[in-house]
Amino acid sequence: MTIITVTLNTSVDRTLEVPRLAVGGHLKGRLLRLQPGGKGVNVSRCLAALGVPSIITGLVGSTELGLFRASFAGTPATVELVPIAQPTRTCTTLLDPELGTDTHIREQGPTVTPQEIAALGARLRTLASPDALVVFCGSLPPGMDNAHLTGLIATCRECGAQVAADLNGPQLAAALAAGQPSAAPNAETPARGTTVPQLNNCGRHSAPPDVASPEGAGTVSEMNNSGTTPCGPGVAELPVGTTVPQLNNCGTISTPPDIASPDAAATIPELNNSGTPPRGPATAESRSGATIPQLSNCGMVVVKPNVEELGECLGRELGGAGALELIAAARAMLDQVGTVLLTRGRDGAVAVTRGEALAGSVEAGAPRNTVGCGDAFLAGYLAALWRGMSPGDALRLAVACGAAQAEAEAPGQLSAPRVEGLAARASIRAVT
Repeated sequence: MTIITVTLNTSVDRTLEVPRLAVGGHLKGRLLRLQPGGKGVNVSRCLAALGVPSIITGLVGSTELGLFRASFAGTPATVELVPIAQPTRTCTTLLDPELGTDTHIREQGPTVTPQEIAALGARLRTLASPDALVVFCGSLPPGMDNAHLTGLIATCRECGAQVAADLNGPQLAAALAAGQPSAAPNAETPARGTTVPQLNNCGRHSAPPDVASPEGAGTVSEMNNSGTTPCGPGVAELPVGTTVPQLNNCGTISTPPDIASPDAAATIPELNNSGTPPRGPATAESRSGATIPQLSNCGMVVVKPNVEELGECLGRELGGAGALELIAAARAMLDQVGTVLLTRGRDGAVAVTRGEALAGSVEAGAPRNTVGCGDAFLAGYLAALWRGMSPGDALRLAVACGAAQAEAEAPGQLSAPRVEGLAARASIRAVT
């Protein structure tokens, strides 16, 4: 799996230490750091700290492009940002070491043109592939609206890529509404001798052709909703008595392994990958009676809202909600999402799928800087998917990364040994 982070509104993050910070006075400050940022950039920086490669794309001022490239030199991250005419915004964090507070000032960002948005779409078309997980992160710059966002997501899906998102509530709602796949027609049991192709995860959402009772030794054509090229080659001969269910459009779920020659009496149920990690267990050479995991209709593999963003996305006030109410709210998204990762600050996080809800937390030291904790959390979860870890262990690594980031001086400056230590102490429990 290739992880591609997309930061539509990158920033240069400036951190100042200002003792006794007060509004309206003349204060002295000390520049602590100047670092390229933006949510997706921070995610890739955390992934690099964990030894996980990624590709960084998005929009950046042409004058700042060199700064971003230099920042990731010698790391597993590859910078593929698209330059724009206006300079990248500066976001400022003011740290008061005496009061222990942090104040964040975020600029709106430069206005981007339709031509610059189109250039990003062209770049995504060259980067996205059926092996890619494209993660859209952060806010939209002026000049870009929800229609542009959903168009960029559609471009990735047309290339067969999977999609995840850490977006503001209104943008997340728009992305999910635009990405809801249509239902596929039911498929009946093929007749004796029928060959059934590999079941593809297709980037587009049109329904596959009907697969109703072919005659004799008829061949069912390869199922492909990618709009361009098939999502995967290979046609496997199924034995007599094999039943084939409805084949779903799995727009952004990961591509399953080849489904080759199950033994006699093997039954292929409705396919559904709506759990958490996008990569399921190997399914080739199924044993007698073995079933092949289900793949569902899902708009996105993973979304990571905080409580406020979840409420904005659903049009509900969730500020005072307890854990069970938040989990119920997250479940309302599961017809469009494989996994909802809901971050709750000091209260940890929950990972909600159709099959289960897991709550994770870890006790850590006093926070030094809360900037980028959600980005680190998402990076930990993505790293776990890349490593093929279980859902529980993925949440464990995610909460450990979020806690380690709170102790760090700057976004992405994670200590891998510290992350490992926190992960070993993290509490993961099922919530019913």
